[in-house]
Amino acid sequence: MVRGGYGIFYDSAELREIDGAAGVYPYVSRNTYSQTLGQTEPLRTTDQLFPSFTSAGVATPAANSFLAVSQSPEPRNPKVHQWSLGAQHQISRSTTAELNYVGAHGSNLLMRINIAQALPYTASNPTVAGRKPFPNFGTYIDSDWSGFSDYHALNATLTHRGRGLLGSVAYTWAKSTDSKSAAAGIGANESAGWQGFLNNHDVARDHGLSSFDVAHRVVASFVWNLPFGKGARYGGNASGVKNVLIGGWQVNGIYLWQGGFPISVFAADVGGVLDTFGTNRANIVGDIHSGGGTVEKWFNTAAFAQPALGEFGNSGRSILRGPGINNLDLGFFKNFALPRDSTLQFRVEAFNAFNHPQMQGVSQNITNANFGVVTSARPGRIIQLGAKLLW
Repeated sequence: MVRGGYGIFYDSAELREIDGAAGVYPYVSRNTYSQTLGQTEPLRTTDQLFPSFTSAGVATPAANSFLAVSQSPEPRNPKVHQWSLGAQHQISRSTTAELNYVGAHGSNLLMRINIAQALPYTASNPTVAGRKPFPNFGTYIDSDWSGFSDYHALNATLTHRGRGLLGSVAYTWAKSTDSKSAAAGIGANESAGWQGFLNNHDVARDHGLSSFDVAHRVVASFVWNLPFGKGARYGGNASGVKNVLIGGWQVNGIYLWQGGFPISVFAADVGGVLDTFGTNRANIVGDIHSGGGTVEKWFNTAAFAQPALGEFGNSGRSILRGPGINNLDLGFFKNFALPRDSTLQFRVEAFNAFNHPQMQGVSQNITNANFGVVTSARPGRIIQLGAKLLW
């Protein structure tokens, strides 16, 4: 059997990403009110918390140098094209195989851009203030719909539905790229986060693998009703205590092997002259894919160097991979038949059953003493007991 599909889907355009903009320029209102029980000053009531707009005025550098996130003058509706093509074949009465290709292209995606970021550094114009395109504002974050994304995936699945065994194994190869994985930035590969891009005057340099991209993923799962007890292959005539002891056993499992999420390598903004809130990306000076792979050195740290004063690092976004996942969860169930078709189930469940080390975070900033070291891990083995009544 062969099947496919194609569709175009639209989303609504946000007129204002956050309420901190407090309206459209040039009117600004930004205040923070913190209260705690027992404070010396009288607690403010709701009719006192909201500011008065009777004396509203234009934004000035002295009073309002931060604008975020202003309404874009050219709002668009985000759009995604999606398509798929797949084939399914029945190998036997209880086993099927399936192969699918899935693709998508997103456009008009919401982006944040700090249009007040200083223009690139030059020796003749070294100060940040002297290079500000809008000198009245330290930060002026605008919204626009310039983002785009692409996704391609190949998925192969083998499924078995037998009398006492249900199992499947699926492999997915995928690649997802975008301008940015969220307007405010997410994950360990975003250099600029909430304020837009590393260099808001050259956003193309941030195009790369999505923060959530996983190149390879294998998932296998099974539910096996053990063939013992009344009506089963072994001990089919068992009754009474014997059937209680040998019947009603079930084993379940889920195995996951997955490659790591993308990461970037960061550096310092020497002297703060790039106007990037202290962040930068490192320079590549060697083979980034040679060596590494250990807890003490996850990647070749010698392949990166700190950029010079006023220089954006030449490394891209999402150029390396963090640790992946290799995990098996197991469950052992014992079912007791009760009157009126009800069942009492006792279960023992083990998450990360083999207690396999699941590394996670990596120190990504060249300025850190532990640069390249794996700094955290997912939980170890967890065992839980439970009971469940089904009726």
